[in-house]
Amino acid sequence: HQQGRANYLRDPELTIGLTWLRERTPNAVWAERYAPNFDEAVAFLEASADAREEEAVTKERVKKREINRLRTFLVLLGGLSLLTGGAAVYAFNQQQEANIQTAIAIQEKENADEQRGIADQERINAEEQEKNAVAEKERAETAQRNAEEQKTQAEGAQKAEAEQRQVAEGALQRAEAGETEANRQAEIAEEQTVIANQQTTIAQENALRAEAATVEAEVQALNSEIQAESLTVENLMASDLNFKALLKALELGRRVQTSRGLAPFQTAGEKVNPKAIGDNAAVSRSPIRPEIELQSISVLREIYYLPAFLEKNTFSGHSGWVNSVSFSPDGQTLATASDDSTVKLWDRSGRELQTLEGHSGTVWSMSFSPDGQTLASSSGETFSDGSYGGTAIVWNFNLDNLIAKSCDWLNDYMANPATPPEDKALCKDVLLPSQVFAAPTQLSLASQLQGFWSDIQVWLKG
Repeated sequence: HQQGRANYLRDPELTIGLTWLRERTPNAVWAERYAPNFDEAVAFLEASADAREEEAVTKERVKKREINRLRTFLVLLGGLSLLTGGAAVYAFNQQQEANIQTAIAIQEKENADEQRGIADQERINAEEQEKNAVAEKERAETAQRNAEEQKTQAEGAQKAEAEQRQVAEGALQRAEAGETEANRQAEIAEEQTVIANQQTTIAQENALRAEAATVEAEVQALNSEIQAESLTVENLMASDLNFKALLKALELGRRVQTSRGLAPFQTAGEKVNPKAIGDNAAVSRSPIRPEIELQSISVLREIYYLPAFLEKNTFSGHSGWVNSVSFSPDGQTLATASDDSTVKLWDRSGRELQTLEGHSGTVWSMSFSPDGQTLASSSGETFSDGSYGGTAIVWNFNLDNLIAKSCDWLNDYMANPATPPEDKALCKDVLLPSQVFAAPTQLSLASQLQGFWSDIQVWLKG
């Protein structure tokens, strides 16, 4: 706006901003965490409000001027009507007054309809998201019921196997009663044993299938719940409830973090039958699907790096040449390095996720670690004495570190006696970043270049 490229805010953005300012009552000390221009932002909101009021007053003044002009015209016509016939002119004046009032009413109705349309669209979007989450939950519950039915059938087969075993044992006892009948009874017993063994095998197979179906249903239900909670975080951010969104995203991240290293729904110390989760499945795999886990990490990353909330995140394209491009090992994230001294992260659809700032010169290259949790970038710089050098920066995207940093930012809130116990539990046993991670870690490059970009030595410490 100061550069003359944008006007003042208008509704509905202006109403949302003024409501936030009135209800949250922020101050400069609080805002200093995120940006130094708090007073300018508040002044811009107030100026926008004044502009809206001035525009309304101007419209009202023009409207009154037109009404007065019409009334003056009607008075003149009224004077003439005394000469030409009062009754007809009076009726004409009343018609003109009615037309004016009708025009005013139509304008006010159009304004009300426009505001109502905005509100209806927002409500429709929220209801659609809620319907999708409910549908996912219903499908998970159906799978759970099917698994329980299969488990009941398996239990019936086990009971039948026990009864057949009892029959076999009785046959063996009768065989001992006499030598003549022994051979025949032995054959009967052998047949019954074969049948019992077959029933046992069938029962065990059914039990394994039922257990596998139960595990799969529970895994599907867990993934549906995590996906629904991710949508809840996005809805909270869309409603400008950023603090609640951070707590919800942190709770979701801890849930994903806890599930790592366990088979589906395995608790600490519990043994798991590998056949119940598939012959080729690793017992240590996480029950959360990679795309669902990525979605939960993305919403925590999004709220943590939300503009003007926790840390600055620029959502714009590069302003210089792009020198290097690299996909993460899982193929879900793309990193780019540019002459504008930044590294940007994008998803596969082309949406910018984050801008990594820290270099002061051209970023020439970057590379992901094999596990996709770390990104290293390098740049070239010209120092004040005319010599050349460079900088390498290691960036960390580990979920554990994001949780630790979020808990560190919420440290004062967690220490408040009035904080609900369920919120305090989110950061229980979480080490602070000073104990776990300091990001980004900047590694100095010892460089005395002879010519441009020759003989660069990189010393990585720690």
